[in-house]
Amino acid sequence: MYDHLRAALQATLSVRQQQQAAAQQNVSNAQATITGATQALAAATASLQSSQSAQANAQAAVNAALATQQQRQQAVDQAQSAVSSWLAQEPPLTIGGDSFAAGERTTARAGLRAGDGDPIPRPRPNPEHATWLVTYNQLKAALAGAQSALSAAQSVTAQAQASLGSANAAVSSAQAVVAARTQDVAVANAALRAAQGAVQAAATAVAEVQGQVAALDARAALLVAEPLDRPGIVAAADAEQAEVSRLRGVRAQARQSRFAAVGSRVTLLAAHDQSVAGLPSVATALKGWSDATLPDPATVGVLVDQVVASAAAQRATAPRHDDIAGLVAQLDAAIARLGTSVAAAVADTNAKRAALDAARDDVETVNGEAP
Repeated sequence: MYDHLRAALQATLSVRQQQQAAAQQNVSNAQATITGATQALAAATASLQSSQSAQANAQAAVNAALATQQQRQQAVDQAQSAVSSWLAQEPPLTIGGDSFAAGERTTARAGLRAGDGDPIPRPRPNPEHATWLVTYNQLKAALAGAQSALSAAQSVTAQAQASLGSANAAVSSAQAVVAARTQDVAVANAALRAAQGAVQAAATAVAEVQGQVAALDARAALLVAEPLDRPGIVAAADAEQAEVSRLRGVRAQARQSRFAAVGSRVTLLAAHDQSVAGLPSVATALKGWSDATLPDPATVGVLVDQVVASAAAQRATAPRHDDIAGLVAQLDAAIARLGTSVAAAVADTNAKRAALDAARDDVETVNGEAP
């Protein structure tokens, strides 16, 4: 009897020790995962910093382009004002006789003919008008040059704003990647904590079985001790009989609990299968995401596929040993990652809307300042 009990305890101890070793291996694996996730986060952070630097440079270029455009607009306004002012000072085109200004017909006494009275004096070119015309042409040429420079400045501004829009999109995408990698690190840390807890639980289980083996060995030693300790043996026998009686009640209660648990398990597994059945369509929709600036939804779709595949593999076992808690944790991680992508998409939309509003304001400002 002793050998049978001890062999059973040794078998249990061997299983517990294997579980302890597996738990320790899970800790090592989780630590390696954390290392990889941390490195990926560092790379994503570096990429984000590079994108933010490019964004700052693009914003500086837009600011410089807008400043130049404003200067060119001021130059156009000044040139236009100078042309208008000079045009108002235009002298008569001719002098003498019935002089007329540029663009007007001569109104020399139409009713008079030579010999009908006073002779009609003949007009002659006004030298002041010729001098004025030279300056006028110079001012018009300056205005045309200023307008050309303004057009070039507007083109540079448009290009700079387009580059800024691309930089903003790159920053939003990099922020989404950083958020996803941060989530990966958090999930890896949670897995490490779970693995460390499993190691502690396994160590406790090993110590418990070792204690049972030691107690059994002590009782066996009592039976073969010399000289024979009759009172001790009687006390040990009474204790074991009491333990057997107690364990009979525990066993009966355990059977009832097991029967109830089987029924609950069937109901739970059926609900679990029904929930998993709805996931493939969700994964397909996520993998159909086509926005290159926010690729994470497609990745989340792959994670959901992994949950479905794990559930299918567990459902195929007989008897079933579904790790529902583990599947729920995987799905929670996928949902958290999708939430990060949604937040990044909202931030990207807000940034683009702000850039569009700023560009519209700039255009309205330029149009308002145009002559």
